[in-house]
Amino acid sequence: MRSLTLLSSAALLASFAHTSTAQPCDNHDPLRRPHFGDTHVHTAWWFDARSQDTRNKPDAAYRFAKGEALGIKPYDENDKPLRTIKIDRPLDFTAVTDHSEFMGEMRMCNVQGSPGYWHPVCMAHRYFPSTTFATLAAMGLSGKMRWSNMCGDNHGLCLEQATNRSL
Repeated sequence: MRSLTLLSSAALLASFAHTSTAQPCDNHDPLRRPHFGDTHVHTAWWFDARSQDTRNKPDAAYRFAKGEALGIKPYDENDKPLRTIKIDRPLDFTAVTDHSEFMGEMRMCNVQGSPGYWHPVCMAHRYFPSTTFATLAAMGLSGKMRWSNMCGDNHGLCLEQATNRSL
C-alpha cells in the first residue's frame, strides 16, 4: 500500500513558481486581475430562449454586455419591450452560444413573410411559445431533426434561413 504525502502550502506554491522569461505585457499585474463575463448567452435564434419569448438578437446581447440597456418581455402590440434591464458595469467578455439546431426554423417562424411563417409549428411557437419543446425538441429526440413539409426538399429552406444574416 502506498502512503500519501501531503505537501505544505509553501511547498505547493513553490511548485507553481513563475519560470517564464518572456517580457510581461503592457498591463501586467503580478497580483493578477480577475475578468468577469458570460460564456453561455442565448438569443432569439435558439429555440430554447425563444420559447421563453426572448426576442433579442446577438447584436443586442453584445451591446448589453457592453453596458447598454436591453428591452425584455412583455412586449406591446407593436413588439416594443415594456421593460428594460441593464448591468451596473460592462462585462470583460461575453460569448453568444446559440445552438445550431433549428436556427433556420426559428428565423422562419419569427420573421413575417419568410417561408414557413404560417406552418402550424411556427404558429404554435409564436402564439404558445412553451409548446416549442413539444414540437421542435421532440423532432430532435425522434432523430428526424427537420419538418420536411416546412423545410422543403433536403431541408433546403431551413438551411438557407439558418445562414440568412439579414434577419
